[in-house]
Amino acid sequence: MVRSFFELGGHSLKAMVLVNKIAKELEIELTVRKIFDMDKIESLSDYIITIKQIEISNKNQNKIIEITI
Repeated sequence: MVRSFFELGGHSLKAMVLVNKIAKELEIELTVRKIFDMDKIESLSDYIITIKQIEISNKNQNKIIEITI
């Protein structure tokens, strides 16, 4: 969605609620400032997806796989 969080009726208090929901549901720490900086829903979504992909990648790198030949 290319529309802005603020175009859709968002404001600073709703941004705080959004930050808390994202932290609770997705386990990602965002700041309200990040919501203001990335006010387009699409940009924020891309950012969150990137963060989750990095977390998954880091978890997979820490696994040691033993292969017996």
